[in-house]
Amino acid sequence: MDLFSYDSGLEAVADWVEERWQEELHCTRTLKEFPLRLSIPVHIPVSLSHEFELLEPFRPLQRKSYDNENRFLSPKPVVQLKQTSKLLGKITTCNITVLLLDERNSPLDQQEQACMSRPCDDEAVITTPRLRTSPMMIRISHRLEATKIALCFIVDYELEHGGRLRCVITSNCFNFVRNRRRSKRMTVHGK
Repeated sequence: MDLFSYDSGLEAVADWVEERWQEELHCTRTLKEFPLRLSIPVHIPVSLSHEFELLEPFRPLQRKSYDNENRFLSPKPVVQLKQTSKLLGKITTCNITVLLLDERNSPLDQQEQACMSRPCDDEAVITTPRLRTSPMMIRISHRLEATKIALCFIVDYELEHGGRLRCVITSNCFNFVRNRRRSKRMTVHGK
Protein backbone atom coordinates (compact mmCIF):
# COMPACT_ATOMS: atom_id res chain seq x y z
CA MET A 1 0.00 0.00 0.00
CA ASP A 2 1.48 3.37 -0.91
CA LEU A 3 1.59 6.36 1.43
CA PHE A 4 -0.99 8.33 -0.56
CA SER A 5 -3.66 5.63 -0.33
CA TYR A 6 -2.97 5.14 3.40
CA ASP A 7 -3.35 8.91 4.05
CA SER A 8 -6.54 8.97 1.96
CA GLY A 9 -7.92 6.02 3.94
CA LEU A 10 -7.03 7.71 7.23
CA GLU A 11 -8.72 10.91 6.13
CA ALA A 12 -11.83 9.03 4.95
CA VAL A 13 -12.19 7.23 8.29
CA ALA A 14 -11.63 10.47 10.22
CA ASP A 15 -14.33 12.15 8.09
CA TRP A 16 -16.69 9.20 8.64
CA VAL A 17 -16.17 9.28 12.43
CA GLU A 18 -16.70 13.05 12.49
CA GLU A 19 -19.93 12.83 10.44
CA ARG A 20 -21.39 10.11 12.70
CA TRP A 21 -20.36 12.03 15.81
CA GLN A 22 -21.94 15.27 14.56
CA GLU A 23 -25.14 13.37 13.74
CA GLU A 24 -25.20 12.00 17.29
CA LEU A 25 -24.54 15.41 18.85
CA HIS A 26 -27.31 17.12 16.89
CA CYS A 27 -29.88 14.34 17.15
CA THR A 28 -32.92 15.55 19.12
CA ARG A 29 -34.97 12.36 18.85
CA THR A 30 -35.36 9.98 21.75
CA LEU A 31 -33.69 6.59 21.86
CA LYS A 32 -37.08 4.88 21.64
CA GLU A 33 -37.53 6.22 18.11
CA PHE A 34 -34.32 4.59 16.83
CA PRO A 35 -33.01 1.13 17.68
CA LEU A 36 -29.36 1.06 18.65
CA ARG A 37 -27.21 -0.02 15.69
CA LEU A 38 -23.47 -0.40 15.53
CA SER A 39 -22.05 0.82 12.24
CA ILE A 40 -18.31 0.78 11.84
CA PRO A 41 -16.04 1.63 8.92
CA VAL A 42 -14.69 -1.10 6.67
CA HIS A 43 -11.08 -0.20 7.55
CA ILE A 44 -9.77 1.44 10.71
CA PRO A 45 -6.24 2.85 10.37
CA VAL A 46 -3.60 1.88 12.90
CA SER A 47 -3.14 5.30 14.50
CA LEU A 48 -5.97 7.79 14.92
CA SER A 49 -5.46 8.94 18.51
CA HIS A 50 -2.67 11.26 19.57
CA GLU A 51 -4.03 11.81 23.08
CA PHE A 52 -4.64 8.24 24.33
CA GLU A 53 -2.52 5.08 24.19
CA LEU A 54 -2.34 1.49 25.36
CA LEU A 55 -0.08 1.11 28.38
CA GLU A 56 1.66 -1.88 26.78
CA PRO A 57 1.22 -4.09 23.69
CA PHE A 58 -0.33 -7.54 23.77
CA ARG A 59 1.89 -10.59 23.83
CA PRO A 60 2.30 -11.94 20.29
CA LEU A 61 0.79 -15.33 21.24
CA GLN A 62 -2.50 -15.64 23.10
CA ARG A 63 -4.79 -18.50 24.10
CA LYS A 64 -8.51 -18.67 23.43
CA SER A 65 -10.83 -19.54 26.29
CA TYR A 66 -13.01 -22.65 26.39
CA ASP A 67 -16.55 -22.51 27.81
CA ASN A 68 -15.61 -23.43 31.38
CA GLU A 69 -12.44 -21.31 31.49
CA ASN A 70 -11.69 -17.71 32.26
CA ARG A 71 -8.54 -17.22 30.23
CA PHE A 72 -8.01 -13.52 29.48
CA LEU A 73 -5.82 -11.71 26.97
CA SER A 74 -2.39 -10.89 28.31
CA PRO A 75 -1.36 -8.43 29.44
CA LYS A 76 -4.76 -7.11 30.40
CA PRO A 77 -5.14 -3.91 28.33
CA VAL A 78 -5.04 -0.51 30.00
CA VAL A 79 -5.92 2.64 28.04
CA GLN A 80 -4.37 5.82 29.38
CA LEU A 81 -4.23 9.50 28.58
CA LYS A 82 -0.70 10.39 27.47
CA GLN A 83 1.28 12.44 29.99
CA THR A 84 2.00 15.01 27.22
CA SER A 85 -1.66 15.34 26.23
CA LYS A 86 -3.27 18.76 25.81
CA LEU A 87 -6.39 17.21 27.40
CA LEU A 88 -4.85 16.85 30.87
CA GLY A 89 -7.25 18.36 33.40
CA LYS A 90 -9.92 19.03 30.75
CA ILE A 91 -11.74 15.66 30.50
CA THR A 92 -14.83 15.17 32.66
CA THR A 93 -15.96 11.71 31.46
CA CYS A 94 -14.38 9.04 29.29
CA ASN A 95 -15.82 5.68 28.16
CA ILE A 96 -14.07 3.03 26.10
CA THR A 97 -15.69 0.38 23.91
CA VAL A 98 -13.71 -2.57 22.49
CA LEU A 99 -14.08 -4.24 19.06
CA LEU A 100 -12.29 -7.14 17.38
CA LEU A 101 -10.33 -6.44 14.18
CA ASP A 102 -8.75 -8.77 11.67
CA GLU A 103 -5.06 -8.54 10.75
CA ARG A 104 -5.86 -5.81 8.15
CA ASN A 105 -7.57 -3.70 10.86
CA SER A 106 -11.06 -4.37 9.46
CA PRO A 107 -13.79 -4.99 12.05
CA LEU A 108 -14.97 -8.58 12.36
CA ASP A 109 -18.67 -9.27 11.77
CA GLN A 110 -21.23 -9.21 14.58
CA GLN A 111 -21.20 -12.99 15.06
CA GLU A 112 -17.42 -12.94 15.52
CA GLN A 113 -17.65 -9.88 17.80
CA ALA A 114 -19.85 -12.00 20.07
CA CYS A 115 -16.83 -14.28 20.70
CA MET A 116 -15.31 -11.53 22.85
CA SER A 117 -16.61 -11.07 26.38
CA ARG A 118 -15.84 -9.10 29.50
CA PRO A 119 -17.08 -10.44 32.83
CA CYS A 120 -17.79 -7.03 34.37
CA ASP A 121 -19.32 -4.87 31.64
CA ASP A 122 -19.11 -3.79 28.02
CA GLU A 123 -17.46 -0.40 28.57
CA ALA A 124 -14.37 0.67 30.47
CA VAL A 125 -14.08 4.07 32.17
CA ILE A 126 -10.98 6.19 32.62
CA THR A 127 -10.72 7.26 36.24
CA THR A 128 -9.78 10.87 36.93
CA PRO A 129 -6.95 10.57 39.44
CA ARG A 130 -4.89 8.03 37.47
CA LEU A 131 -6.04 9.06 33.97
CA ARG A 132 -6.28 5.45 32.83
CA THR A 133 -8.61 2.46 32.91
CA SER A 134 -8.25 -0.41 35.28
CA PRO A 135 -6.87 -3.54 33.57
CA MET A 136 -9.61 -4.90 31.28
CA MET A 137 -10.35 -8.60 31.50
CA ILE A 138 -11.09 -9.58 27.90
CA ARG A 139 -11.88 -13.18 27.04
CA ILE A 140 -11.90 -14.57 23.48
CA SER A 141 -13.96 -17.72 22.93
CA HIS A 142 -12.48 -20.78 21.23
CA ARG A 143 -15.38 -20.43 18.76
CA LEU A 144 -13.65 -17.49 17.04
CA GLU A 145 -12.25 -18.86 13.79
CA ALA A 146 -9.71 -16.08 13.19
CA THR A 147 -6.17 -16.95 14.23
CA LYS A 148 -4.68 -13.44 14.05
CA ILE A 149 -6.54 -10.38 15.38
CA ALA A 150 -6.11 -6.95 16.93
CA LEU A 151 -8.37 -4.90 19.21
CA CYS A 152 -9.89 -1.51 18.51
CA PHE A 153 -10.56 0.78 21.49
CA ILE A 154 -13.14 3.47 20.74
CA VAL A 155 -12.66 6.31 23.23
CA ASP A 156 -15.66 8.63 23.78
CA TYR A 157 -14.88 11.56 26.05
CA GLU A 158 -16.41 14.83 27.19
CA LEU A 159 -14.50 18.00 27.98
CA GLU A 160 -15.22 20.39 30.85
CA HIS A 161 -16.67 23.00 28.46
CA GLY A 162 -19.19 20.41 27.23
CA GLY A 163 -17.57 19.25 23.96
CA ARG A 164 -17.93 15.55 23.18
CA LEU A 165 -15.21 13.85 21.15
CA ARG A 166 -14.26 10.38 19.91
CA CYS A 167 -10.98 8.78 18.91
CA VAL A 168 -9.75 5.30 18.05
CA ILE A 169 -6.76 3.29 19.26
CA THR A 170 -5.76 -0.03 17.71
CA SER A 171 -3.60 -2.65 19.38
CA ASN A 172 -0.82 -4.67 17.86
CA CYS A 173 -1.86 -7.86 16.04
CA PHE A 174 -1.48 -11.10 17.91
CA ASN A 175 -1.87 -14.77 17.05
CA PHE A 176 -3.75 -17.48 18.85
CA VAL A 177 -1.90 -20.67 19.52
CA ARG A 178 -3.56 -23.63 17.87
CA ASN A 179 -6.50 -25.15 19.65
CA ARG A 180 -5.37 -28.06 21.73
CA ARG A 181 -8.06 -30.44 22.75
CA ARG A 182 -7.59 -31.98 26.13
CA SER A 183 -6.80 -35.62 25.73
CA LYS A 184 -8.48 -37.93 28.19
CA ARG A 185 -5.89 -40.40 29.26
CA MET A 186 -7.04 -43.54 30.87
CA THR A 187 -4.82 -44.73 33.64
CA VAL A 188 -4.85 -48.24 34.86
CA HIS A 189 -4.13 -48.54 38.56
CA GLY A 190 -2.42 -51.55 40.04
CA LYS A 191 -0.78 -52.86 36.87
